[in-house]
Amino acid sequence: MKKHPFGYSLWLMTAEMPTFKKGDFMTDILNNTLKRIQTALVFLIDVISIFAAVAAVVTFGARIDPALAVSWQEVKSLLLQIAFTFLLLFFLFSPTRNVISRSYKRIFIVRFLFNLAGLLVLNTVMFIADSPLVDRRAVILLMVALNCLFMIVLHSLLKLILTSKIKSRVLATLTAVYTTEKNAEKIIGSFGSDWSRKIIGVALYDRESVGELEKICDVDVKAGRSDFIDWVRRESVDEVFIDIDLKDEKYISDILAELELMGITVHITVPFISKSSGANEHRSFSYVNGHPTLTYALKVHDRLGLVIKRLFDIACALVGIVVSVPIILIVAIPLLIESPGPLFFAQKRIGKNGRVFKMYKLRSMCVGADDMKKQLADKNEMQGLMFKMKDDPRITRVGKFIRKTSIDELPQFINILLGDMSLVGTRPPTLDEYNQYMSHHKRRLSLKPGLTGLWQVSGRNDITDFEEVVRLDLKYIDNWNLLLDIKILFKTVAVVFARKGSE
Repeated sequence: MKKHPFGYSLWLMTAEMPTFKKGDFMTDILNNTLKRIQTALVFLIDVISIFAAVAAVVTFGARIDPALAVSWQEVKSLLLQIAFTFLLLFFLFSPTRNVISRSYKRIFIVRFLFNLAGLLVLNTVMFIADSPLVDRRAVILLMVALNCLFMIVLHSLLKLILTSKIKSRVLATLTAVYTTEKNAEKIIGSFGSDWSRKIIGVALYDRESVGELEKICDVDVKAGRSDFIDWVRRESVDEVFIDIDLKDEKYISDILAELELMGITVHITVPFISKSSGANEHRSFSYVNGHPTLTYALKVHDRLGLVIKRLFDIACALVGIVVSVPIILIVAIPLLIESPGPLFFAQKRIGKNGRVFKMYKLRSMCVGADDMKKQLADKNEMQGLMFKMKDDPRITRVGKFIRKTSIDELPQFINILLGDMSLVGTRPPTLDEYNQYMSHHKRRLSLKPGLTGLWQVSGRNDITDFEEVVRLDLKYIDNWNLLLDIKILFKTVAVVFARKGSE
């Protein structure tokens, strides 16, 4: 039998697995294929649903009400707009999320929200495109309502069909669990929400052999330590999940070598990771400059989404700079008359993961405001590391106006264009604040700081605890997606026009 050192054997079992997949240390090729098939099926049934809704209105609309009469000729110009709306929302609503793991109630909620958003976006697109059906609101409402109904029914049927196929082992990854009697119930229970795997049996490391008809959580106990390899060799198994004492290095090396010869994928728990806080959702084995390594991170964002976010930032920054120039020229005259000195204020701030950059603002305070801050330290209204004071004497009268209207933030479009900041993110701290950070504070810098963010649109003037600011920032980071950025931008506009800006 071919022997390997333990570290090499462990790596050999996992080296070809994709990096940063949620849940286990790795996800095999079969699982990825199943998820792609599911995404394709969701896309297909959504297209069918939309076409069925349009066809139903064209065919039966006039019979329900003459006001709903519409022909295919009229609808033809609408199809492209519907297609654009659907493709936009399909990817924003995360099609990679498993239909099977969603409850029927959740399917109803997601499809309802999908169609509600579709109605709003489609009406906007029709208005911009000057669609001939833009005034036929009853027709559009009926189409969307029928589409919502069809999607809920079809998604529920898809869940039902895929679940039955998995239970019959047609699509499931057949998984054998090798663990201790003490941990068996917990390990088996953790697989309950995993739609892609079917546990075909459990083997117990701390038993030499097992009796007949023994079960744990309705899963058959198939083998003990002495006959584990024999059981796997004769059983239908795609992968083995191992959770045993890794101190027994020679035994581990031997069974890994045997499983390698069988061509079976192996998942093996790593104790010091398993006993951590449990918050690390992204863990994998990967190569770093040729070195096999265990890689884990608290949050890893979708790279394509971040690229789209950056392109969106650049586009908005260019528009923002053009729009800002005349506004800045208008406020510059009274600002400089009241408080002679530089028009712009550049301050060192902390960006993504501790990078230092110069953040630009219109000067809203008198010259020498930083030196005066030390004298006002005892009047800080914030609990924690930020400084905020109502009726701050350093702020000029024009400064109060440009702060209230957020005009002082306009030069930060330059920071966004340079890549130091994003349109939406977390507030960049000062050097003084950063030097007092504890470990959990720094995680709020794991994304680029933003011109606006969740804290800014959540009643920032009423928040006096820095830890609450951190909580909101981490909530944004942990739940970030492009749709969330769009929501925050809309809320920011509402906050600015309601004159709820900084004080």
